[in-house]
Amino acid sequence: MRKKATRIICLLLAVLMVMGTVTWLITLIASADTLTDAKADTSLSYSLEKVYVGRGNAQKDAFCYEKGSTTKTAYKIRSGYYADFDLNVVMTFETEDEAERFAEKNSAMKIAIDSGSFTVDKDVPSTFAVTEVDFDGKEVSIVVDVDRVRYGGKGKTLGFTLYSENYSSAHSISISQCEELEPSLGTDDDDDNSSVSAPTPYVIVSNYNFGEGSVMAGQEFTLNLAIKNTSSIKVGNMTMTVVTPDAFTLVNSSNTVYIENLAANDVFQHSIRMLTRASADPEPAVVEIVFDYQYVADGTRKDVSRSEKIAIPVSQRDRFEVEELSLPQQLWVGEEYDLEVKYINKGRSTVYNLSAALVGEGLAESNQSENVGNVESGKSGNVDFFLMTDMPGTLSGKVVITYEDANMNEKTIELPYSIEVMAMEEPVYRDPMGDIVYNEDGSYYGPDGILYGPDGMPMAEKEAGWQTWAIVGACVLAGLAALLVVRKKRKAARLLAELEEDNNEDF
Repeated sequence: MRKKATRIICLLLAVLMVMGTVTWLITLIASADTLTDAKADTSLSYSLEKVYVGRGNAQKDAFCYEKGSTTKTAYKIRSGYYADFDLNVVMTFETEDEAERFAEKNSAMKIAIDSGSFTVDKDVPSTFAVTEVDFDGKEVSIVVDVDRVRYGGKGKTLGFTLYSENYSSAHSISISQCEELEPSLGTDDDDDNSSVSAPTPYVIVSNYNFGEGSVMAGQEFTLNLAIKNTSSIKVGNMTMTVVTPDAFTLVNSSNTVYIENLAANDVFQHSIRMLTRASADPEPAVVEIVFDYQYVADGTRKDVSRSEKIAIPVSQRDRFEVEELSLPQQLWVGEEYDLEVKYINKGRSTVYNLSAALVGEGLAESNQSENVGNVESGKSGNVDFFLMTDMPGTLSGKVVITYEDANMNEKTIELPYSIEVMAMEEPVYRDPMGDIVYNEDGSYYGPDGILYGPDGMPMAEKEAGWQTWAIVGACVLAGLAALLVVRKKRKAARLLAELEEDNNEDF
């Protein structure tokens, strides 16, 4: 009974493992479809336009290969030497609309050399900008200049990843001009190849994906790897080590995986959780995959150590902000208002080519614009415009801010404005009507009692002369005299009354 129960448990565990593997594969396929941003039936082809050997030859345009040319040259790409390539990638879509949309959406593409027989030196950028993305009918042509890559002496392939913010795919192209270090191993048609050693089996990263477009700084992502044994010989006792750059760190997992054996042409799937550091630069970060394994050939166990590199684009979150406009409730015709637009870069990356423009109709001065340039992380500033118009009514328009983020994507911010403009009130002059009394100097008093000048405009009355002051003084003196007379008469009447009262008492 115990053995039977153990078998049942093992069977259930095996079923669960199979179901989990199938689910993971379905997820992997779905994420790959999302990543490419192109339909599965989209076909790709590669072609080399020119191949140069050595920096001097590239500068002199002395190529060892040109597409369509039948001229033979003696140039070969030897181990340790540099080579330059003019590469053309053609993608064919089902419809012209799909091709046009893809070309417009992925105009800013780049290429990273991350696998194959060529490597990029440490002092040379590992990515190259695509020089042209164009579409013609159903085809999208992507032209890339790959400069200063070094040939390692083994194999004849150039492995690269083509990517943009919305697209990423890994490719490999054969370079027949390479001259390998190892002698030819012969073919099955040779008369005697018994002394030829068996070929070295190569384990490569046949496919990988990490999500859509790029990984965001400060967030986690899953790196899915497909590891393939490309030879007809089984390999075993293999360790796969993931060497992460400063931009990434592993999450709850080891960077080393042990694989007991990998059969001929077999594929091993592995997923790794990673965290993109918040301070990571917005550029492709190269992850190195190191393989150490053994194989048996001619009765001897042999060791192999090799590595592959894959590029993962990193994006920084855009935190460039512009404050809302502060506007007055109204303006007067001809009045000038200083409009200040404040901005701040709260992100960790520089904002490039910042410019601002004032757009609107009825402005006294149109075409107001300012080119600020680059704004580093944490920096702030302001752009100044002025609003003024000669016409009453509603003055409306917008301030347009344009800039490029760290991923070289152009972005636009629009700030609308609307202000009521009031007409200036004209002075109202009353037309004197009715009886008018003119003065000798041409001025006159209107019926409203206001003194008007000869030009019909109100004016201040002239200061009074000495005659006026004399009349006023006389009136004042007369008033005082009258007051004294009245007071004397009142006093006399009071005394007379008192005297009469005393006489009455005597009787």
